Amino acid sequence: MTELGFRKGLQQEVDIVLGVQAESAASVNIATQLQVKGYCTIHPNVDAGLLSKGLMEIQQLSLGGAWQRVHPIVQSGLLGEDGSTRIAELDSPDVDVEARLHRSLGDLDDIFTDLHFSIDDDLDVMGIHLSHRTVGLVHKAGERENGVEPLTEKQVTMWMSQFIRHRLMMLLVVGPTGGTLELKPYATPDADLHQVPVFPGCLILLRPDLLS
Repeated sequence: MTELGFRKGLQQEVDIVLGVQAESAASVNIATQLQVKGYCTIHPNVDAGLLSKGLMEIQQLSLGGAWQRVHPIVQSGLLGEDGSTRIAELDSPDVDVEARLHRSLGDLDDIFTDLHFSIDDDLDVMGIHLSHRTVGLVHKAGERENGVEPLTEKQVTMWMSQFIRHRLMMLLVVGPTGGTLELKPYATPDADLHQVPVFPGCLILLRPDLLS
């Protein structure tokens, strides 16, 4: 989940609009996009009110000291120096809805879990099996920060465990303003950056084994 942006009223083109076709057909189309180009943009038709509540909860994270500064090495495996300036961890998706600290962000995070189960079988053609998911993270985009503390041995172990098993990244843009996701294939380091416009309510699936 990332704090990027949107200009009100702007219509953005996406690969898939959920709810237009049968769930099984949408799942196949998502898998096809991931196989052909390594990512897929989706309009999941998230309620605007839920996005607004989620954004309010993100703004409240600062009051609770939930934001963590991210080491540059870790940023390179997430959304880069500009896209993951700070992160905040959400409740586990296994936590009961009533017990969640941030209810609206938890509801948005459930979109990832639902999609996980929906598309799992269609990813077999790429050798991807989604056996489990990580805890959701809120990413704050912004100016690069200096003076980040060195990683501890515990942090290195935790991030290494995630990155080694990382097969599919799911991003949901919450807001409040527009932005661009920059992607580059590992196989062709000389290739130009591929710029993907994103907006609040936009869901992006990408393969971190293919794209940085």
